[in-house]
Amino acid sequence: MTSSQLMRQQTQLRKIQNHDRSPNRYLRSGEQFFALVMMAMLTASALSLVTVAGAAQSEPASEAVDTSSQPPVASNKMESMRAVRLQYAPLDLLLPSKWGVAVQGQVLGETVELDYASASVSVPWILKDLGSMSEKRLQLNFISPIGESANALQGWNFRWGLSLNSFQIRLGDALLSRLSGGVYPSLDVVDLQTLGVVGSIGYRRLWGNLQQAHWGWGVDLFSWAQPLITTKNSAPFLDAVTDREDRESVEQAIRVVRLFPRWTLGRFSVAYRF
Repeated sequence: MTSSQLMRQQTQLRKIQNHDRSPNRYLRSGEQFFALVMMAMLTASALSLVTVAGAAQSEPASEAVDTSSQPPVASNKMESMRAVRLQYAPLDLLLPSKWGVAVQGQVLGETVELDYASASVSVPWILKDLGSMSEKRLQLNFISPIGESANALQGWNFRWGLSLNSFQIRLGDALLSRLSGGVYPSLDVVDLQTLGVVGSIGYRRLWGNLQQAHWGWGVDLFSWAQPLITTKNSAPFLDAVTDREDRESVEQAIRVVRLFPRWTLGRFSVAYRF
């Protein structure tokens, strides 16, 4: 290699070295550093935005927890629907002045009531020449509150269900004395039993705080129990009687008991919730 060629190569090498030390190189390095700083700032800003957003979303949840920790507001919805009720119905068919007891509770999410009532009279009530009479009624009721704020112990409600009615007539001496021979063992009782449906509308009220009250009262404005099926009809008197009028009187009494609706007006009650 000649000396002139060697000098040219050294000159080109110095240019390259000088080019690497030129301000452009530092400019490119500064641009890279600035880009890194900008990326770091953007990343920090993004992280701060995410943190603020997360805090904003967590605030309602914390408020909900704080709200739930506060004492519950009083409501008409009772936690316990179990109650026992003492009842009296002065105007009730077929026999008035019925006393009864009812027990209610919840079964499979439904509020049900088992209702028993009875009455008896010692004088003829349906027809003359009849003796004492007694009536027993057993009902299985489903309770449907009327209105959003009502329940089985508070407010208006509708009751509906099944009714099993037992009615006994003890025949008077006037009828029995006209039997042949005047002998009437086991012939003085007419025993009837019917199965039907019942519906009633009434109002219930608790005394005191709705969440803590135990005692209450109620009134059934109107109740209708309608016999549909006769499950028992025992009248041995009809097999022994020979007098036509006596037979017709007892048969008419049986028809009334079997078919006549049981209406109740103004049944009053006192309840204890447990």
